Amino acid sequence: MKVRDCVTATGQIRNISELRAEASHNGKAQSLYLNNPRMVGALMEYLQERYRRRRGLGESDDYLGMPRQTVIPESVWYDVLAATD
Repeated sequence: MKVRDCVTATGQIRNISELRAEASHNGKAQSLYLNNPRMVGALMEYLQERYRRRRGLGESDDYLGMPRQTVIPESVWYDVLAATD
């Protein structure tokens, strides 16, 4: 997934996003609910750490300073999902 898929331009985590078909394992677009507080916290922690370390930042502060096309690594999603257990 990309930053634009889960973060608004103002830096808020989206409550509901759409997992694009090309990113889905079954090739079909799916709704993705990002409303678990621990999941949101883990995702924000990752994004804020990237910002703090100045990794992959763009020219504006939109999308937490990252270009909207920035890919969030799959390994991060495993950690984010593990936070809900």
